Amino acid sequence: MAHQRSFTFLMPIGLLLSQLGSLLTSPSIWKAVFLAVLALLFLPVVVQVRRETRRAERFLAEHPEQPKDAAGLG
Repeated sequence: MAHQRSFTFLMPIGLLLSQLGSLLTSPSIWKAVFLAVLALLFLPVVVQVRRETRRAERFLAEHPEQPKDAAGLG
């Protein structure tokens, strides 16, 4: 599950890096404001995803066996 978690943050990180690159190549106050707002919007999302990941890992650790009916096997 940790492997999947690393891919979860690729899109927001890529978007932030592209906006940072845009700001560095042609500085503008609006680009800086947009980058700051974008980072502030992604911060709660990152916190929530990490929290849900921990909850899911804890649930899976507490329930190691899944009934066959629930898995759709039969």
